[in-house]
Amino acid sequence: MSNGARPPIAGAARLELVDGVALLHPEDAVFEAMLSGFAKQQRGGRRLDKKTVKGRDGQLRRFALFTNEYPWNWTASHMDKWMVSLISEKGLAHSTLRAYQLTVRLFCDFLISPAYEWADECEKRFGTHPVQICHEWKCATRRCLSGWRWKTPSVRRRSGGLKLEAA
Repeated sequence: MSNGARPPIAGAARLELVDGVALLHPEDAVFEAMLSGFAKQQRGGRRLDKKTVKGRDGQLRRFALFTNEYPWNWTASHMDKWMVSLISEKGLAHSTLRAYQLTVRLFCDFLISPAYEWADECEKRFGTHPVQICHEWKCATRRCLSGWRWKTPSVRRRSGGLKLEAA
């Protein structure tokens, strides 16, 4: 491009939404476009399996349904309340909670990345923009969860050679 602007990348707002077109339900349309863009970013750029991408899409939709808000209105408090609900009402495993938190964190990273232009699009349409709501210091980690044990690989000698085994 002669003006120095970089072409949009897969998942970018300007590839998912048609500029200058009035949307009947702009909030719903932008949210669907965000999810579509995130799926394209995962499949194309990160080469993730379709099943993983579909699972993450479902997790994000459930979170949006739980909060009754769109991503540009999500807060860290929403994330905290969802985690409490998943633990107290559904009794989900710690590994599942970590996976859900990772999904939300990756989606928020995608939305706030300048390369994808979603923050600018939301600011223009809704007067606000998405923020990261799943901070590292507030998310479940392998080290802080009770009941989780490190599974360190062990090395054993067998018939003169070394063999690496999972514990």
